[in-house]
Amino acid sequence: MRRLLGLLPAPTLLCAAYGLLLLSWAMSNAPFAGADETSHYVRAIAVGDGQLVGPLDPFTTADFPNSPTTLGWLNDATRAVTVPGDKLSRTATCNAFHVLVSAACLDDPAAITGTTVVQNPVGNYQPLPYVLPGLAIDRTDGPFTADRLGRLVSALSCWVFLCLAVRLAWNREAPSLVGIALAVTPMVLFTASIINPSGLEIATGLAFAAAVLRLRQHERPPAWVWAATAVSGFTLSLSRSPGPVWVVVDLVVLTLLLSWRETGRRLRAQPVAATITLLVLVLGIVLNRIWEGLYGSRLRLTLAEVRALGRPSRTLLDTLFRQQVGNFGWTETPMSPTLVFAWFALVLLLVVLALVLGTWRERIVLVLTTVGAVAVTIGLQVVFLAGTGFGAQGRHVLPVTVMMPLLAGHIIAAHRTRIPPHPRQRPQILGGSSAAVVGLLVAVPVAVLVAVVQVGGWYTNSRRNAVGAAGPRWFFSHPEWQPPLGWYPWLAITVVAGALIVIALCLPGGLLPARPGPPYPSPDPSPDASDTSDASGSGARQGAVIGR
Repeated sequence: MRRLLGLLPAPTLLCAAYGLLLLSWAMSNAPFAGADETSHYVRAIAVGDGQLVGPLDPFTTADFPNSPTTLGWLNDATRAVTVPGDKLSRTATCNAFHVLVSAACLDDPAAITGTTVVQNPVGNYQPLPYVLPGLAIDRTDGPFTADRLGRLVSALSCWVFLCLAVRLAWNREAPSLVGIALAVTPMVLFTASIINPSGLEIATGLAFAAAVLRLRQHERPPAWVWAATAVSGFTLSLSRSPGPVWVVVDLVVLTLLLSWRETGRRLRAQPVAATITLLVLVLGIVLNRIWEGLYGSRLRLTLAEVRALGRPSRTLLDTLFRQQVGNFGWTETPMSPTLVFAWFALVLLLVVLALVLGTWRERIVLVLTTVGAVAVTIGLQVVFLAGTGFGAQGRHVLPVTVMMPLLAGHIIAAHRTRIPPHPRQRPQILGGSSAAVVGLLVAVPVAVLVAVVQVGGWYTNSRRNAVGAAGPRWFFSHPEWQPPLGWYPWLAITVVAGALIVIALCLPGGLLPARPGPPYPSPDPSPDASDTSDASGSGARQGAVIGR
């Protein structure tokens, strides 16, 4: 068994777990049971058929008599889309927003025959996330089969970037996967498993954030890290309208960690790789701006609108934060508050440990990142409500808020030698003989809790689809609705994925250090890095290289 685990390092197991969870989410979730999935499904059909932008098909004042802001926003986006026969269902949203009603009404797809012209309110969205699912849908008959195939193709694209983020975060020896494990919430996997551009936006946001942190670890980053930075940043920019903002925010975090002088020095050290990467990132931003300038919706955001809005309610903001962990279906199937609280408690623990272990520069940047994540969440809610008439959702801020746990995990990994790595090595911070088992006592419960929350998120959504949110807790035997193959295969796949998460995070390179070794210097080139020098007096930290 130990030999087998040696052949399957922690990142491989974690990627396998995410792949299995994405498969289970995509197949066991009821067709079209995702945020605006019916509209994004139609958008994918249009892009796959070559209709990048259809003709305007506006709503009328009668549709939104009391909301001119909402009417204006929708009319910028709404396009007429020609959909071929047997691709649409009359029952696609039959139980939407009725959480006590199962998905049994979807047993009959009631496919619409003949070509149909559809009024699509997301008809001007960035086309890139829809290309692959659109091509898959174009080769399929039946609305439910087409939706599931589109989901699988979209989930595969997201899985590639999730695995890239895992690989970028892993440094082979430190507890380097804890940050990515807490950044990938159940909501991340749910969104990645439906037809929705937010899935690709979040996955590429994770990969790009992990890439810029990996750039910090090396004096001269290898070519594949530069390539990963370019590809993930380019795709992030073209995933949704705010993509370029998230790219710039992550680059600012990197610059703050290194300082302007050190950033310039590293760019000059590898001019070809740095120039190509920056050009690719700029190209993605420019293409995004060109598309938005030609077809994008215009925010009706004025100071008067913001003042009229007033302060967002506490309940509204609380919901927006909790949605980042898990609120499924049409954002009407929230996870258990206990599981959400447990997840946020783990993130808080991670941030506190990073603040204890990090240098002053790292602490300041982490505090700014944490405050920024909260500010972006609140600010985006204000912008959405005042500028569009719609409220923001947790998935809208996840591409940037994932930087917080990633950065905290990165700092902990950089200073891992200050955590006791081996029973025979006296710890430098925690002190005492009992600290020898701290790694094990912390790693296993954290890994188990991460897996339980992931499985719990899937269970919450599955129960709502099978018997309604108030139905029997053990619904697998006698469901009102069930996915292809029934519930037991997808339950087994989900449980196996949870077990793989536990194993991955408890292997060396997950949450547990691999072995005792020489101190692992901080990458912080600033003069204050000396305040975290270890007791053995191991070398200067300026310009240290921590990647291996």
